[in-house]
Amino acid sequence: NTVIYRLHPHWAPDSAYILYIERTHDLLPDGKILFNSVKLVIRHRFLDIQQDIKFPEGYHIQTVCWMSNGQEVLFSAANSEEAYRQGLYEIYRYHLKSGEMTNLTNHPARDYEPHWISNTLDVFPFGKLTLQWGQLKQIE
Repeated sequence: NTVIYRLHPHWAPDSAYILYIERTHDLLPDGKILFNSVKLVIRHRFLDIQQDIKFPEGYHIQTVCWMSNGQEVLFSAANSEEAYRQGLYEIYRYHLKSGEMTNLTNHPARDYEPHWISNTLDVFPFGKLTLQWGQLKQIE
């Protein structure tokens, strides 16, 4: 028997795709659960389109999120069994078209929960004045 966990869903910036982590585990006859595989899954909201992003053996993905351009994702992962046992995770950027993966952090720490803050505005800024806080204080 196989147990599938789908974790940390996030909508793409254009809301057309959802991104999540999929972990599969084998359920053993004695009731124990054996880790099998992990991948990132990107599914289209309306169409039957799915992209699976698989990682080298030993990677344990913790969390994932979209970057504002919709072409890249951020995720945290332990890149080996030893790092996983010690809880040492790194944050990576993954480019969807090229498959290029870049380690953004590289130190012995628990780098969980990457979040990308978009610099886009919720409203159209035409005719509005953009100010930094320091500039605002000078106006007073």
